[in-house]
Amino acid sequence: MNNLPLKIVLAVVQFLSLLALFAIGVSREKKRRSGLPLILTPMIVIASAVGVSSIAALSMDDYLYAEYSKLWFFQILGFMLGLLFSNSALDRRSLDQPSPSRQLVLSKTLMSQISLCIFVAGVLSAIAFFAWKGVPLLSGNVEQGRVDLASAGTGSLRLMAYLTIPPALLSFALTPRRAKVYIALSLIVVLFLADRSPLLYLFVPLVFVSIARKIKIKRPSSLKPIILGALFMLIIVGIGTYRIFTQMEFLLHPEYSAALQDKNVAAVALVSFEHYANVVADNAVLTKTLVDNGTIDFKYGASYLALFAPVLPWQQLTLDQEIRLGSGKVFIGGGIPPTLMGEGYANFGYIGTILECGFVVFLLEYWYRIVMSTYLGSDRTLAAVANAIYGYMVCWVCMSQVGGLAGASTFPLAGAITLIIIWGLTARRSSGVGQPLLTQH
Repeated sequence: MNNLPLKIVLAVVQFLSLLALFAIGVSREKKRRSGLPLILTPMIVIASAVGVSSIAALSMDDYLYAEYSKLWFFQILGFMLGLLFSNSALDRRSLDQPSPSRQLVLSKTLMSQISLCIFVAGVLSAIAFFAWKGVPLLSGNVEQGRVDLASAGTGSLRLMAYLTIPPALLSFALTPRRAKVYIALSLIVVLFLADRSPLLYLFVPLVFVSIARKIKIKRPSSLKPIILGALFMLIIVGIGTYRIFTQMEFLLHPEYSAALQDKNVAAVALVSFEHYANVVADNAVLTKTLVDNGTIDFKYGASYLALFAPVLPWQQLTLDQEIRLGSGKVFIGGGIPPTLMGEGYANFGYIGTILECGFVVFLLEYWYRIVMSTYLGSDRTLAAVANAIYGYMVCWVCMSQVGGLAGASTFPLAGAITLIIIWGLTARRSSGVGQPLLTQH
């Protein structure tokens, strides 16, 4: 279908909407102090993540772009409603009082002990998985090998292995020098599991921790985070390129075959990057199409319970696996991630897209306000812990643009729950031990 004028109009409206989102984010930060660069604040993070996929979507067919735009505008509506809800539900006094860290008390010993227990359990689970199923990284076909080894009954071990990341982050925030071994071991576990995205959940929060260790009255520049982000992206693309070179099946794909035969690493990396850039728009439309034509039933919230599917002793399809099966596509690797928009739609239609997008705004706003409450305080360890958790949530929200909150991987959701539980057990208001951290009285 060729409807170029409509596509141009939709693209312009999307651009203006993103511009408005950026403007709102910048305007809000004029009155807020967190010690973080502007690029790492909630609305700028969200607008940036959406902007990347929006640009890539311009290569879509006109009809598919129109379908994508429907989901896209409900996504923006969800962001705006989530922002309004956050403003009304969360404590607004943190905007005018950026340094009330005396009101938060962190039991560092208890946090350290809990983190150590979870970390040890994760490392032991990793060892058990490698002894039972082997090391995916050493498989001849890395991409398919890691999927094959993730068979029914091993999900609990793999999930616990990935859960070495949250306690490693908290331990590093508490005692950077002594916790380096936590970071190193967690890195080894993730690399041996031959997965890329968990590396971001390990390294991105460390950037936030390093920023929190230094008190800066003036907001830091966004240049360093942008450079680090580009470096992380190069590392992820590099790992993906290595995985492609280990799989001879890619020779059957025209876009890869010539570069693989010539052993052109740069060309393979570029094709791989372009593929992932287009994933959000393509998969969102695919998910909506499969739901609309009845191939996939509405989940009504069931897909968010996918966290428990891999740990069951029998095979249970997750949403990304259902999408792959329903699409009839044949390729190397696991399922097809539903995207944030698609996951919401697969559960409750457009209302689901609005709710899910509103939730990610609330999530970032909540943890960002905790970061603000520790800014300029004397307890830099408390600030480092708050920034580590906020950094993890930022990574989860950005990655959810592709995978959804729980539609493609169980680890990000499990990691977030782990951090929230540890924080809830160890952080209290000094004015009231049992007082929740949502509001301040």
